[in-house]
Amino acid sequence: MSGAIVSEIAATAALKAAVESHGQTRGALAVVTATLYLACYISLAWALARGIDLSVGYAVWSGLGIAVLTVLGVAVFGEGMPATKIVALLLIVAGVALLYLRPTPAAPITSAAAGRPASAAALADPVTTTSRSPQ
Repeated sequence: MSGAIVSEIAATAALKAAVESHGQTRGALAVVTATLYLACYISLAWALARGIDLSVGYAVWSGLGIAVLTVLGVAVFGEGMPATKIVALLLIVAGVALLYLRPTPAAPITSAAAGRPASAAALADPVTTTSRSPQ
């Protein structure tokens, strides 16, 4: 996940630099931006494939990206930081933290035969709902 976050931040910063640049560096920065966004999405897909919940993974990825890029925008690109931006940033960070810290629900009980969720009847009385093979 950290690779997705870092590459997304770098790609967006490179995009801003490309937009503001003139001359030969613009094309190079565009290639760097595209390459970093590709790395970002590959890293995000890899993290999701390894078991990170989509809701948490996407929130962490985008939320931390927004937070860091806001600070970079102020520090590097000279953007303003009014009180409303600070409050909005704190709300984003708090929301991501709440999603990240929430308890993970238990995995559903599955039917061993089909790998499907077990029915309520089977969970209540497994003896009467289990099929028996003739002997």
